[in-house]
Amino acid sequence: MNGSSSTAEDITQEVFIAFMETSDRFDASKGSLKVYLYGIARNFLRRQIRKQSMQREVDLDHLTDAVMSVVGNAGSALADLERAEAVASLRRAIVALPSHYREVIVLCELHEVSYEEAALIVNCPLGTIRSRLSRARRVLARKCRLDAGATAHDNTSCPPRRCLA
Repeated sequence: MNGSSSTAEDITQEVFIAFMETSDRFDASKGSLKVYLYGIARNFLRRQIRKQSMQREVDLDHLTDAVMSVVGNAGSALADLERAEAVASLRRAIVALPSHYREVIVLCELHEVSYEEAALIVNCPLGTIRSRLSRARRVLARKCRLDAGATAHDNTSCPPRRCLA
């Protein structure tokens, strides 16, 4: 959600500690354990964002390293490099989205959470999830087209979501 793997690791640890301390609050009739844990993670992240200054710290170097590790060995080195640049560009675009768009992209596209579960996690109507996801996809597509147009020699488009894992 904020582009920092160290933040993700910290929040993951905090989620499981919180769950162990308050597991009696989990009610399976209100949703799955996955939804409950994502909700805890979302709350921790929102609290952390509020504590931080308005400037987001995004470790783009780490994102680039992660992208390079995802790039496959097949194909030419130039194709691999272009693909890595496209993935890095998409990751930067996702991190730059407003938080309400970013969270539905991360939940639904990257973590493959259903719309219904995302609505429970975000605590908003299902229609809101659908509209936010639609708008977020449009913004990302526009950014990808702009990035592709900004580099004259780059004919790549944004990669599919499976490359972002």
